[in-house]
Amino acid sequence: MKIKITLLLALVAGLLLTEGCATRSMNTIDPASPEGIPHMVSDKRVLTDPNLNRNVYVVGINDAYTDAGYKKIQIQFYNKTRRAKSFTYRVEWFDAEGMNVGSPMEHRTPTSIEGGQIKTIVIVATSPKAVDFRVSLLESMD
Repeated sequence: MKIKITLLLALVAGLLLTEGCATRSMNTIDPASPEGIPHMVSDKRVLTDPNLNRNVYVVGINDAYTDAGYKKIQIQFYNKTRRAKSFTYRVEWFDAEGMNVGSPMEHRTPTSIEGGQIKTIVIVATSPKAVDFRVSLLESMD
């Protein structure tokens, strides 16, 4: 009887230890006093894909200009799940009058993000006339 209980306890302990090793995690190190301070954009969130919003969250968007005078944006995404998620994004650029500035980035660009990770995407406008933007996201159907 003692052997059966000991074997059962050993089996349960083994399963618990194995389960703890099944999750993947990554160590990330950031400087305590970062020198680069982002210019965060106040964004108006329009959620058109509720499934993607449950899984992938937009942490923030910041913008700047390149040395050549082109607007660039940096978008940070966070995957709230444990699984990799695929999605597409599209950026539309607008001039000072609100008119669409034609861009090759107007087609959807596929990307993916690992579970529990933060992903940063940087996009540069294709015209120096671009002063504003709109980003749309859509979950990929894998």
